[in-house]
Amino acid sequence: MDESTHYFTTAEAAELLDKSPLTLRDQVTAGKVPHRRIHGGTRGVRFTQEDLAAIREADRVPAGKRFPLRAATGAPDEPPTTEDHIADPWAAFSGLRSLRSP
Repeated sequence: MDESTHYFTTAEAAELLDKSPLTLRDQVTAGKVPHRRIHGGTRGVRFTQEDLAAIREADRVPAGKRFPLRAATGAPDEPPTTEDHIADPWAAFSGLRSLRSP
């Protein structure tokens, strides 16, 4: 390990990233985040400032991309039209058999 670089433990990195240490360990195990291994296993995992910056950048989601509120078509307050409803609500069940014995 380079002596001039500061290495953060999983607990320190999790606190700086505002994550649970368990979540960060799971991401390390899955290979989803950059990290350094100084020995073997998860106890030897360390993070540099560059690793933390890359994790923060990967966690960023552009505004409006995570939870779309509604489809982009049509006006948002437009009421549904009659074509949006099923004309015969029982038509969807016409091919089903009864669960009762004949």
